[in-house]
Amino acid sequence: SARQAILQAVAGDPSQVYYWHEYCRIADLYCTLDQLDRALAIYDDVIRALPSYAKAHFNLGLIHYAQGHHIEAVAALRRAVVLSPGDERARQALEQASKSLLQTSVSPARTPKQVYDMVSLRN
Repeated sequence: SARQAILQAVAGDPSQVYYWHEYCRIADLYCTLDQLDRALAIYDDVIRALPSYAKAHFNLGLIHYAQGHHIEAVAALRRAVVLSPGDERARQALEQASKSLLQTSVSPARTPKQVYDMVSLRN
C-alpha cells in the first residue's frame, strides 16, 4: 500500500532532509483520513526538525483552519508565506484565515476534507 511504502521510506536516517519530507507525506495521508491529531503531531515534529520547511507550516495552518483555530492558522500560514513568498495557495489560505479571524460572527469550522479540496495539501 502507499502508506507502507512511505513508512519504509522514512525508516532511514532522521538526520536527512529527505526523511522529514517523506514523514510529512504520512501527515498528508492522515489529513485525508481525517486523523488530524496524528497529522498535527507529525507536522510539529517536521517543523522542529526543519523550521524553514514551508509545506509543513502551510499544512499545519490548513488543519488549524479546518478546526476553527483561526489564530493558530494565521500564524502557521503567515510563516509559510514568509518562507515561500511565491506560493499563491499559501497567500490565499492566509487571506481566508485572516478574514475568518476578523469576523465577529461564529461560523462552523470546515471539515478537513473541505479544506483539503479547497486548497490541496500536496505540493
